[in-house]
Amino acid sequence: MWRITRQFVVHSVLAFVLRRRYGKPGISFSAVHETNAQYIQVIFLTGSKKLVTLTDSDDIYLWELTSVSQTSCQLVQRSCLRRITSQLKSLPSGVPGSSANNEEYCHVTALCYAFDGRSILIGTDSGWVASIRLNTSGTTDDYTKFWCPPSTDGAINPSRILDGIAPDRHQRLRADAVVVLLERPGFPGQLLIGYNSGLSLLFDLRSDRIMALLPWQHGLEAAAWCGGSGQPNRSNLSSHPPQLGMRLLTAHSDGSLGVWSLKGIGFGTTTIPPVQPPLLEMEEAPSMPYGPFPCKLISKVFWLPSSLGGITVFVGGMPRATYGERHTVSILRGSNIDQAANANVIAARLAAAAEAEDDEEIPDESPLSAPPIHVFDSDAPEHVCLDLPSSLVDLIPVCPVDGPVQILIILCEEEMVVVDLITSGWPFMRPPYLACLHTTSLTTYNLTTQVSSTLLSNLEAAGAFYGPEGRFGRGGAIADNPSGGGWSSLPWPIQGGHALINGSRLSTSSLGGNILYTDDLLLTGHEDGSVAFWRLSAGGCLRRIYTLHTAILFEDVSQLFRMSNSTLVVGLLSCDYNI
Repeated sequence: MWRITRQFVVHSVLAFVLRRRYGKPGISFSAVHETNAQYIQVIFLTGSKKLVTLTDSDDIYLWELTSVSQTSCQLVQRSCLRRITSQLKSLPSGVPGSSANNEEYCHVTALCYAFDGRSILIGTDSGWVASIRLNTSGTTDDYTKFWCPPSTDGAINPSRILDGIAPDRHQRLRADAVVVLLERPGFPGQLLIGYNSGLSLLFDLRSDRIMALLPWQHGLEAAAWCGGSGQPNRSNLSSHPPQLGMRLLTAHSDGSLGVWSLKGIGFGTTTIPPVQPPLLEMEEAPSMPYGPFPCKLISKVFWLPSSLGGITVFVGGMPRATYGERHTVSILRGSNIDQAANANVIAARLAAAAEAEDDEEIPDESPLSAPPIHVFDSDAPEHVCLDLPSSLVDLIPVCPVDGPVQILIILCEEEMVVVDLITSGWPFMRPPYLACLHTTSLTTYNLTTQVSSTLLSNLEAAGAFYGPEGRFGRGGAIADNPSGGGWSSLPWPIQGGHALINGSRLSTSSLGGNILYTDDLLLTGHEDGSVAFWRLSAGGCLRRIYTLHTAILFEDVSQLFRMSNSTLVVGLLSCDYNI
């Protein structure tokens, strides 16, 4: 299983939990855990060459990128903390002294690296929030004492939360599994804790008190701070924009999004707890972007800064009846989600009225405020819904520290999808690694070495004219405007490391001045009758330069797609010749 880390760091390195870490094209490091436990999450320890991985057995591993020689590095396991929740017993409803299930251990459901760089916060399925402190007093080589395991002393459990709330509110507030742990950017020591029941709260770790309650009736799935990228500059906390940390975007199990305002909350240094923490409400009624009919839950949400306005990215939220089995990611910019919901309501009413024989049954649209707009009209806000070809594993926005978002990386079970969020129209990018060879089922392959530079140039030219996928009818547009063929010309932004390539014949051609390709070709045959030509480079990088659709050799072009299921490539044979 692949999983993307939820942080992008200054080192410009991206980590996937497929036992490999990637930097610039040609740079990759791999590592293997001691056990076969499933990977859950990986986070970078910002400002260092270390990262932390979490497994489903509640083991935490510490890895470090170390230099083996002047020209090579490797990813080394430095420490392992097993069963990190062993001291945090599962207590029903967070009530100490309850006899039921008292010997059951809880499991980690949320992970957060503290802004101060000294601790890792964990949330569990029984409502605990505890801290794994990094032992900064020992020497850098004393990795056996790197961790200070979590304990019940100082941990935040449900009973401690309920003690800070009036008894008459206990029935409406339930602190169950922790699904969100986010430190409030620009407010050191303030932690957002979100529970699966729908309750969220802002907790001040320094004064040990609840600062605000954010309850909602539907289950909480994810949250994001509005006004920033979620990647704060730890070296200079005062550099945050003043609006950062003032609004919170939450995603819920009914497919809705809600916005909360925290202006005026958390200022000052007083340690005297208030009589009761304020009970906040959403700024507006929650919006279902694809409602009003029942929708799937929204499992992830991001709010990303851009030069043309904030971009909202979320996973799921589609109507259950029509998209129940689909895997989708939605991207919106400058959108009024309430207007989008209104448009859906109107469309649903008009569709129902169209089925009626009597025109008098057309519903009245007057109760809806604001002029109706269609979500996908040219006059509507920018709105794209990506229907993914395979199950979603994870996604992450990539952006400079406190800067505008550049790309969105979406990792699926079978391929990686990259969206350029800078270029108008949000075109796709061709990633230099983790390319998918089997967009259609692979039936045969062949590796050809030392290919003539003339042949390579001709294949490159054909790919530039017809497009690497050989889409007929798009060639002229691609030749006139390479960026207008649906692909981005933005350089690959992840540029960590320096590639030293040895033992391979390199071609003089390059991609964006960053990747040097060999004079080798990988040919793959597919069940739809197509043959793909791939240029190879060191570090597992490859890109498709041309696709030959053999079906048109046997049938008329108009019947190409009808023949795609019955015309397959069963073999490939290369021969030496010069053009």
